[in-house]
Amino acid sequence: MLNGFRAAYYRTFGVPRIAGLLATTGEVARDPLRRAMDTGLLMYELIDAGTRAERGREVIRMVNRFHGPYAIDPDDMRYVLCTFIVVPLRWIDEYAWRSCTTGERDAVTRFYGEIGRLMGMPDRPRTWDEAATFLDEFEAAHVRYSAEGAALMAASEAEIAQRLPRVVRPLAGRINALLLTDQLCGAVGVASPTRVSRSVFQAVMWGHAQVARHRGPRKEPRFRPGASARGLYPSGYRLSDLGPGGGAGGGHDSGLKETRPAS
Repeated sequence: MLNGFRAAYYRTFGVPRIAGLLATTGEVARDPLRRAMDTGLLMYELIDAGTRAERGREVIRMVNRFHGPYAIDPDDMRYVLCTFIVVPLRWIDEYAWRSCTTGERDAVTRFYGEIGRLMGMPDRPRTWDEAATFLDEFEAAHVRYSAEGAALMAASEAEIAQRLPRVVRPLAGRINALLLTDQLCGAVGVASPTRVSRSVFQAVMWGHAQVARHRGPRKEPRFRPGASARGLYPSGYRLSDLGPGGGAGGGHDSGLKETRPAS
């Protein structure tokens, strides 16, 4: 699932209009590790708290504030939402020890649809099939190469390399490419993995899935709100540490208002 979220995160680099906006903010190029980690933590916070609890509503207020200064095309917003609905579940279907059920697909779609409502998106997917169709059609029309997307991907490869053992750091780019389709590899300026590389990767993921099948459910949650996050926040974090302007003196404001929900 974690790799599915990462694959969704990279997806936006392949759309020149979105990549251009991300490049303009400078967040990814300036500190790719923190940008990727903060994005993941905010999503896990929402999944853990839900959209009705105050902590979840605070995350929504933060996300709305981050997006507020920019004129973002509604279809781009809808596309990003659909990446979180579709890409991780497709990853599970392909690499996990079992596929997602219809009920799980419906629950994920409703959850992210509610996030979209609280962010003021007027045209949200109502079903998983609708989200998947929109994502595929949007990518067919809009995914193409841009210098900004290539630069964002290069910065993210550097971020991945920081987490790998030194001996395999030169392989960071190839590892990242395995999370992408050939179309997206071309859009972000990386070489598509060879057929052999993809076959080896699938074999490794199959083995991991068999271990997971027999290991049984986790006894402790993988995510704990505010806990240390892989060295980036060794003493834990506050919500106000996350996102642009986070950290000491950063952007926590409990008085922020949600975007007016669209019907």
